[in-house]
Amino acid sequence: MPTPADPPTASRPPRFATQPREGSAAVDASTPERLVEAAERLFGTQGYWATPLRCVAVEAGVTRGALYHHFLDKRALFEAVYVHMERRLRDAALRAYRATDSSHDALEAALRAYLDGLLEPGVQRIALVEAVPVLGITRLRELTHEITLRLLEDALRGRPRRSRALAEDTGARLMFGALAEASWFVAHARDPAGAASEMLPLLLALYRGLDSPPQDQPAVAEPAAPAARRESWT
Repeated sequence: MPTPADPPTASRPPRFATQPREGSAAVDASTPERLVEAAERLFGTQGYWATPLRCVAVEAGVTRGALYHHFLDKRALFEAVYVHMERRLRDAALRAYRATDSSHDALEAALRAYLDGLLEPGVQRIALVEAVPVLGITRLRELTHEITLRLLEDALRGRPRRSRALAEDTGARLMFGALAEASWFVAHARDPAGAASEMLPLLLALYRGLDSPPQDQPAVAEPAAPAARRESWT
């Protein structure tokens, strides 16, 4: 069974300040990772606005100068935390997908792994509550599309050709939108685990529906390759 390829990393990564000078404390390659991990712990428990950057530096065991050397501001650090968290959720889903043989069972395992990851309170707070007001909806969509949407497109591409009622990009966007709403529902539910269990069969029903074209409408044909690449739209 084809498996999704590793999706490309998000475009326009968090803003780094400058290249470290040789021999400086900032040369330590582990510093950004330690800062992201420390920020995730503090943002996940105290919240973004209640966490001063000096506390992140203390938690990571680095100076404030080292923090500002790697991240221009608090928002850039939060973005790095968000990307790190989303990639962790994606990788857990990808491992579950690749560990299963059939396409349907593999997607169910991947969705279950993703929803299980959303049960962590820190993930809920950072990724599903504070990410929109901190990063803005436009930037958030850019990040999540690169990290998660490509994975869904590759997963849908693994279906048997005869069962494809929608093109992969169209079906992936439908699944992506449903997964985003399911994630929000889980994060804000009084019983997140129960909400995740409720959402899983609904997401699978949507996936199965992608294999069935609407009544009296044929399945989408494979797009023809373009004759030539257009250099300009003008």
